[in-house]
Amino acid sequence: MKDGYGLFTDPYYLSFLPSLIDLVKQAKKAEFYNNPKRHLELQLGLLELIESTDKVVSEGKQEARKSGNNEILKQRKRNKTLAYAFRTVGDGMAWRSNGYTRFVISVLSQARSPGAANDKSGRKREVEWAKNAVLNGGYVMIHDITNTLRVGDLSLYNPVPDITPYLSEVKSNKDLATAKQIQEKLDAKKPITKQEFRLWQAQIMISTRRWYGVQTIAVEDVYPSKLDFLPSAGAIMKQAERKGVYGKYIAPYLYVDAFDFTSLVGKSIEELTEKLDLYKPPDRSDHFVMHSNYDNLDALHKTEVLRAVAPYTIFPFTSSVIAKLISGMMMTRTFLFKEPLKAAFLQLGYELKLDEAILDENYDNSSKKNSVDFLSSEQLFPDDFEDKPWIHIRHIESGFMFPAASLIAIMLHEFFSVEYIVSVAEFARKRAIPGEAGYSYHDIRDSYRWF
Repeated sequence: MKDGYGLFTDPYYLSFLPSLIDLVKQAKKAEFYNNPKRHLELQLGLLELIESTDKVVSEGKQEARKSGNNEILKQRKRNKTLAYAFRTVGDGMAWRSNGYTRFVISVLSQARSPGAANDKSGRKREVEWAKNAVLNGGYVMIHDITNTLRVGDLSLYNPVPDITPYLSEVKSNKDLATAKQIQEKLDAKKPITKQEFRLWQAQIMISTRRWYGVQTIAVEDVYPSKLDFLPSAGAIMKQAERKGVYGKYIAPYLYVDAFDFTSLVGKSIEELTEKLDLYKPPDRSDHFVMHSNYDNLDALHKTEVLRAVAPYTIFPFTSSVIAKLISGMMMTRTFLFKEPLKAAFLQLGYELKLDEAILDENYDNSSKKNSVDFLSSEQLFPDDFEDKPWIHIRHIESGFMFPAASLIAIMLHEFFSVEYIVSVAEFARKRAIPGEAGYSYHDIRDSYRWF
């Protein structure tokens, strides 16, 4: 909290808030998704903002190396976070353009960050190809305006998207590499690059709706209809804007608090701590996991990203709250409490089973120097499906076991309810064959939550 308050209440940084709020508002408008030309225009505006910010970040890095000035390092971190905020607006565009499908976003995020969006010839060629696609009546997403789209350079869509993006990569010779061209090279036993292989593999997975790894697994659409706690969480953040700090249980097992640093400018750390004490839950000894929007920012600063997790820019929150969350000007935390969580699952006929040893091991690994490797695609979407998740829920009557670690992790960010998670488990249970282990990727289709 101290670091966030010190970094993001700087007058220079706060001066960007009004324009960031306006950008979030613009990116929500239907007109940018109903017209290919308008869709691209918004992206080109974003790209210009990102390029100019990345340039300042690069200059700050050089200056910090020369002088060793700590304030310059802080300013550089502010500018990097601002660039990530602009890209998070792009992430929201990507989610909307891909029909809110977590599977597609997860596949396309299985790579490392491409780095800064410098104004170079490659970027210009990408823009030229994007404009050509629009002239032919198609929609296009420029991956460099996002944090999450990391496979290929462009996604192309039909005029009425069937939500199957067609991936391409702009080559140095001005050609456009597509999965079809890469397949022809493979058939001819010609060498391909790692980037080409990743694009080819991603296109097959997206087009066939199957995950290819050690095992091939099907993608199944799940349409949960249970309520979540998004409205309650949004209300807490609006209260934080009014009071500076606010916190509340939104369920017996889920506590959310928020700190609006823009409303606390001029307060001492002691005053902040005093305000925090007013809103902390009566007993935190029982919580076993916590998530913050600062975890998202920390991952981005380590060139990683949370996969298959919705960006705040599609949340049904006010544009002001969203702008503050993605820029670090507001900090929100979600605490999950073990015993009330177990009780909530029991009421719905499920037993929560935790492997504390794996949980401790995960915490140990994530604190090591190779934490970026720990967050890499191999860990987040492993090929080895024999790895035992550290959280299962067990249907008491039938004994059906459902791995719930990923859903509970998303729960902390997106404010799922236990009922919501059980509705997904029930979808899987009704399709399970008794006595047989099975694997499938559940693509949770919950676009109704984001409108």
